[in-house]
Amino acid sequence: MPIQRNRREENQQIRNGEVPADWSDAKRAQKNVDGRWTGKSGRRYFGYKNHIGVDAEHKLIRTFATTPANVHDSGEGFLVNRKDWSEKIAEELAAADTFEMTEQVMGYIREARAMYDENGVVPPIRKFAKEVEVSSKDLYAVFKKGPMKLIRKWGGLPKPTGCV
Repeated sequence: MPIQRNRREENQQIRNGEVPADWSDAKRAQKNVDGRWTGKSGRRYFGYKNHIGVDAEHKLIRTFATTPANVHDSGEGFLVNRKDWSEKIAEELAAADTFEMTEQVMGYIREARAMYDENGVVPPIRKFAKEVEVSSKDLYAVFKKGPMKLIRKWGGLPKPTGCV
């Protein structure tokens, strides 16, 4: 992967899922705006991770997915560094879970991030639902399963430690 050599302002725009307006078509063709930075064993890497699922019995690749480099290797997709989060990343993480991001869901994520910034924790589902003035049942209707786990995952928040 070639070195990007972007200005700080350009990097911030890219992190936010935007492409700098002053880039020509030729420059856009040479820039990678979807890859992300991550660190491992004291080294920094830019780009993507490829994930494969193999059928153990037949030794065949059954699934394949590509994620930004900053998505955690836990297999569950939680970000390694909370600072790497952007709404574009949230959309990509949701898409990797075959979920189409909506403004309603993004609103829940923003609210959970604000709660985390204020209190250092994301509350359990009942408290969260009360705070955002919606029922737990409504959250399950939107997310189908594990609303708080998905809100944390797509919101770049720490993985829950208990039952969520």
